[in-house]
Amino acid sequence: WAYGCGPGNYGGASGIASTSGYAATTYRAVFQMLFGSYFGDWDHGNDFLRAPLCNPDYGLACCWAGRPNWQFHHMGLGEPIGYAALLSWTYSPYIMGARVQGAHVALMGDPTLRMHPIPPPQDVEVVVGSGLAHLAWTPSSDQIEGYHIYRSDSVEGPFQRITSTPIADAFFSDDTPPEGESVYMVRALKLQSSASGTYYNLSQGAYSTLVEQVGELPLAVEGWNLYE
Repeated sequence: WAYGCGPGNYGGASGIASTSGYAATTYRAVFQMLFGSYFGDWDHGNDFLRAPLCNPDYGLACCWAGRPNWQFHHMGLGEPIGYAALLSWTYSPYIMGARVQGAHVALMGDPTLRMHPIPPPQDVEVVVGSGLAHLAWTPSSDQIEGYHIYRSDSVEGPFQRITSTPIADAFFSDDTPPEGESVYMVRALKLQSSASGTYYNLSQGAYSTLVEQVGELPLAVEGWNLYE
């Protein structure tokens, strides 16, 4: 995390940084907040608020922070930065400060980003045998509690969780696979501790599609990962 505040112009903040500086220097912060005048004037090219996203190695999200106050603490318990934006853009139970409910705060970057991503499982495969759908995958490289399995009839969802408790093994059999195409998603589960507390953290999903079922024959499947 990083915060920068200073007298501003379209391309930088005095004593803080500049757009050209971000392009040439590594600022070692993933989530960044900037506060100053003219940072969000999109009628000028290379505006400063967008500059952190152009950093070679870091800078995945940036926002204009200070009027109003941003509420980021939920990210310490697994919420994405988009949830912080929602609380900060609307009235909430917190002391918000000035200029509430304005679009000027302008979150830059992916609103689904979280503080504690964990490596997902990989290479999910599914075949049919004895009326069951058998799944197997390459385990997550992290120290985890287990995996949850989800199923849908479309890659666009919605997905329904079909495991009541996390499973420790890197394989699973669905004893009630529906007819037709089924999309399976596997997510790793970790008990995550942070300065804000402890929570169960789910990885991104790894997917495989069972094309169809005909009798007891094992069928070819399409396996893929969300962030391969």
